[in-house]
Amino acid sequence: MVLPDSAQSADDATDLNNRLIWIIAEIETEWKNDNKNHAEELAMEGFSIINRQKAHDSVYATLLHAYGKILIDRQSNRQGIDTLLKSISLKKSVFDDSHYSLSKTYNYIGIGYFQMRDYAKASKYYKLSSDILIKNNLWGPDLFDSYLNMGIVEAILGKYDKAYNYFDTTRIVLDSIGPDVDSLLVARFYNNYGLLATLNGRLVEGNLYVDVTEAIYLKKYGENNIRIANINVNKGLNAYYNYDIEKSILYYKKALDIYKTNNKFIVKVPATYLNLSAVSLKAGNYTQAIYYSQKGLEYDPYDEIKWKLYSNLSQAYMALDNEQNTLLYFNKAAELQESGKVGPVTKINLFVAFADYMLKKHHRAESKKYYNEAMQLIIASYGQHSASYAAVLSKLGYYYLETSSIDSSLTYFNSSIKVWTEAPDSTGVRPEILNEVKFAEAYIGRSRALYRKYQETKDTRFLEPAYNDLRMILEKMEVVSSKLDKESQLLLNDQLKPAYGLAITLAYKLFEITGDSIRIQDAFSCSEKSKSAVLLASIRNLSALKSTDVPPDVMEQEKELNEEINGIRQMLMDEQQKQSPSAVKISFFETRL
Repeated sequence: MVLPDSAQSADDATDLNNRLIWIIAEIETEWKNDNKNHAEELAMEGFSIINRQKAHDSVYATLLHAYGKILIDRQSNRQGIDTLLKSISLKKSVFDDSHYSLSKTYNYIGIGYFQMRDYAKASKYYKLSSDILIKNNLWGPDLFDSYLNMGIVEAILGKYDKAYNYFDTTRIVLDSIGPDVDSLLVARFYNNYGLLATLNGRLVEGNLYVDVTEAIYLKKYGENNIRIANINVNKGLNAYYNYDIEKSILYYKKALDIYKTNNKFIVKVPATYLNLSAVSLKAGNYTQAIYYSQKGLEYDPYDEIKWKLYSNLSQAYMALDNEQNTLLYFNKAAELQESGKVGPVTKINLFVAFADYMLKKHHRAESKKYYNEAMQLIIASYGQHSASYAAVLSKLGYYYLETSSIDSSLTYFNSSIKVWTEAPDSTGVRPEILNEVKFAEAYIGRSRALYRKYQETKDTRFLEPAYNDLRMILEKMEVVSSKLDKESQLLLNDQLKPAYGLAITLAYKLFEITGDSIRIQDAFSCSEKSKSAVLLASIRNLSALKSTDVPPDVMEQEKELNEEINGIRQMLMDEQQKQSPSAVKISFFETRL
């Protein structure tokens, strides 16, 4: 018996489609097993078959989807997106605009745009994916992926309230899957939720979520998997924001050990050394900061990381008063800064630190040059009503005070104080709320300049405003110091100790001139306060709580709240130092504070 040609053609088409369906299934298996090269070879085989003989559009669309995923995973985002869009077009022609199979393809297009940092388009396609799943009443892992991805986008954009809404919906979807839910879904959820909690300053909560993720990954992959390294980086960041320096270094070292054993992720090694260097700098361990920075440079990192390593080296050598190496690494950083990959605030901080050091070494021309360069960067980036502008005006005030140009010094201190007291910064928030230490620096500097003016002229009219400046700022800082992060407390204490000494001198001078006994009382009060200035900020809250009958759980809540405030302050500072600071994130952090 001989089949009619039409029947034979139908059988051939069925065989072809079945062969392609088998190939697609194998592609998915190899892709899930991380055998991307073999998966791509199978995809090429599928396309070769289709080039010789036409396949059903639905099968062709599925093959395009499988290949598009591979391209996205390989970071070939533009090609991957084009392939996935072609799959979408074929699926719509075969089915309809709401067919469930479109959801996964939309989600992967979103991932492609996400990797390209086009967050608006990423969010658009994640939303298309979730809308189709909801329309088809499909609650499961795919809907979990869509909502989680939308939450991640909002978190990156600094829209943390919206991110929490998406994450809460993701949790509902996760719970709806039931007891057979894949543990990796749970791990992904808690890892991202933990990061979001950390970015909101909820450090204890963030750690709890990350611990859940770590337990799942350890059980499934073992302790040397790259996922464990990434978790340790997150834990290091959390500890850093909580000023737990030793823990932060420990976590970063654990991550580093894993990255070093995996050539695929060797690019993360210098970035982790940079983290270790930055933490060591903050801890005042300058020799260790130098060691980690130099180790990071051995991996020939890309320019932005290299610049930051040079910057850390320069600042560490400044702290060690090694002028030769300070200049060496400062100049290396300066050579790279024209690359356009270094954020303006990062450069500002290095320029100001270098100018401070040059002033200390009596290289006054170099000092003035870099204060002015920092000022120009600030004006270009943030304008003349910003906290950064006020801070560098104070620096110039101290510069002229050091060079005995008292009138110029007063001009700069007055200009700085005018910015602090009259103009909001670029976010619309009064800068003294955010920078109490710099705010104090301006008033203390003006008081010193006024006293120097008195010493030059013997004009007693300069003493009263000098004393009033100091009394006001000392009273204000006594109130706010307990609310500052730990680093700011230390910086403030460094300023307050000599400020109390000057206040005593001014009060006594005023007593000598006026005979007013209240001035002697003021001097005695300043003397007593100066003895406890270092301890006052760090023990006030704890002592007050311990001296009352406050329950332990309330004390713990107070501790966690202080940790959250410290964390948010550090994140605000870090965001302000990025190449392109997010106004949305800055506003959010300031609102939380």
